[in-house]
Amino acid sequence: MDLIRYSDLKRQGKWLDLLDPFLLSYSQIFFSKDRRVGALMFAATVIHPDLFIGGGIAVLLSNLFARLLHLSTEVIRTGMFGYNGLLIGLAFTYFFKPNLNLIIVFLPALFAIVLITAALRASLGYYFNLPVLTLPFLIVFFPVLAASKNIQGLVSNFNGVVPSVFQFSFPEIVTGYLKSLGAILFMPDVISGIILFAALLLFSRVATLLSFIGFAIAALLIRWVFHFPTEHLYISIGFNFILTSMAMGGVWFVPQKSSFLLAGFALLLCAILWAGSAELLSSLGLPVLILPFNLTLLTFLYAMSQRTLDGHPKSVDFESDTPESNLFHYQTRIMRFGSHFQYPISLPFLGIWTCTQGPATPPTHLAFWEHAFDFEVKESSGKSYRNEGQEVSDYFCYKLPVLACADGQIIKVVNYLPDNPVGEPNLKENWGNLMMIQHNPSRFSMVCHLAAGSSRFKEGDYVRKGDIIGLCGNSGRSSIPHLHFHLQATSRIGSPTIHSEFHEIILEGQAPLLLGVHVPREEERVRNLNRNQVVADCFSFPMGQKISLICRSEDRQWNEEVETSIDLFGHLCLSSLTHKARIRFENKNSLLVIYDFEGCHDSGLSILYASAPRVPYESTENLTYQDMLPLRHLLPGAKRVLSDLMAPFFSRKGVKMEYRCELREGELIVSGNSAIQNPPSYPSIETKAIFREGWGWVGSHLKCKGKKVEVIRLENRK
Repeated sequence: MDLIRYSDLKRQGKWLDLLDPFLLSYSQIFFSKDRRVGALMFAATVIHPDLFIGGGIAVLLSNLFARLLHLSTEVIRTGMFGYNGLLIGLAFTYFFKPNLNLIIVFLPALFAIVLITAALRASLGYYFNLPVLTLPFLIVFFPVLAASKNIQGLVSNFNGVVPSVFQFSFPEIVTGYLKSLGAILFMPDVISGIILFAALLLFSRVATLLSFIGFAIAALLIRWVFHFPTEHLYISIGFNFILTSMAMGGVWFVPQKSSFLLAGFALLLCAILWAGSAELLSSLGLPVLILPFNLTLLTFLYAMSQRTLDGHPKSVDFESDTPESNLFHYQTRIMRFGSHFQYPISLPFLGIWTCTQGPATPPTHLAFWEHAFDFEVKESSGKSYRNEGQEVSDYFCYKLPVLACADGQIIKVVNYLPDNPVGEPNLKENWGNLMMIQHNPSRFSMVCHLAAGSSRFKEGDYVRKGDIIGLCGNSGRSSIPHLHFHLQATSRIGSPTIHSEFHEIILEGQAPLLLGVHVPREEERVRNLNRNQVVADCFSFPMGQKISLICRSEDRQWNEEVETSIDLFGHLCLSSLTHKARIRFENKNSLLVIYDFEGCHDSGLSILYASAPRVPYESTENLTYQDMLPLRHLLPGAKRVLSDLMAPFFSRKGVKMEYRCELREGELIVSGNSAIQNPPSYPSIETKAIFREGWGWVGSHLKCKGKKVEVIRLENRK
């Protein structure tokens, strides 16, 4: 494949600026951001010319009105202003016969849709962090339907569109599902349902499974519990049960067993709302349409946002794509980092310290205060003092700096208590001199037994991670100098402690081991990463830089161009300009972290992700660390589909990898091998990545199942 020129890419981008708002207006109905899904959904309307024309014109005019009003071009491009207009266009041609009078009502209705969408995005989004959903469609279309008898020349077409000429002989349950799926675009027939099923399958296998569940629950409730009105039955099932199941089970919540269960409860509420609203609206001569879906989703989303712990089900609080990618995004962070915290916690000291008392150990870390740590500095022999250890100044840790473990505000300071003589703890002032920092509304860190007068900070001051906030001492209930650390959920001194963990720390042993998350145990020697500027200079990713790559496997060769950018949410990205692929990464103070890879597996970025998912800016000899490569990336297409379907119910860990770094003549070489702890069925993997000082990434290779793929950087263009 020849390298695409930048001018060609710009022309392609202009076409996409015009095409995306149109196609994504269709795909948004399925919560998708894939223009291929939108193209299939648009194609499904071709068999019903009135809907094809009405829907297409409605999308074009909605996006045009949004542009004329100078609304956000980025939001317009995502289809957010077009999909409610699409529903208006489809509903008008489904419920009314096209004529001049219909057009006169149609145009202001579309303009109102755009205005209401903009207003609801600002109000619901800002004040309640809720989506607009299809409220603009209901707000506009219900009054139009109610007023239709008083609008001259508006001819009702309540029998709907002409059925498809194609006839299929499917079981009743299959026919009902396909008609309900097609009815989401006001086309309750089998052929439309088949095309939309293909679009849904292209979007997400998990969403497809959830659509089955939504329809099955609707069918059971209709048969055994509720007497629903038969008029527009398929539209009601498609809009309210299928879409609610998809939204709750995999779009707004990470697809897991708990989110599927939550979707089941949401469907029960949706059924009650359908039965109740049908009775109320029928007296006004109005159909239910998609009202229960909106009421159900807004109720659940707002209620779940009030939880004190965002656990099971886990809400999607990151950039959402497909249910599979939502689950993959969540699982890779748990598998790789294991963090229970959104913001990392560092060790509160410099150099190597020994944990002398860990969580849930006697004599003091028990009951309400079990989640705590005591640290001292010891020689390799285990001795913590010089001379006889009779004076506090004999202890290696005495008067060593104590650091802020994370950014925050100091809310409690005790700084006046004298150090105790060795062996004579102060039992009245239990915590001694202390510093408490608030990191978020429900997380506070506290360091205790500090030296008197050692802190220059006062209450109300803000500190950054790594700031020196005091010196280690022997105040309070302390017999020998040491540092006490714990986290708690409130600001009251003496409150129960909460789970504590440290991130990106080195466990010293026969060879230093970097751990993404660790809870130190007694007698473990730990430290933070030591940043080496020479190593850090090997990771240069200037914004807007374009890198040309040549990729080679055993049987073919291709070119690729990637660019450094920032996405809408402020994440640093390397995006392929020639393949649909992207990695998100972060250049932290002490290491490079590549969070995830998404897109075409032929991209050289997938090799970079596998060969250097995490690289410490440290050159210590024999430093090793482990990471996890998601197994999904290594599966062939058919097995990947099956894996996606099973993923919400059976979580499979990825391939455990062992990495080590070597700094050699201005180049950092990162070598990786699959660990021996992997199951025998897992593939054997070998990787290597090379980074050059002042230059950045220069190449990588991956060997998997005996096959090698190599990526080499050709040139650097800005």
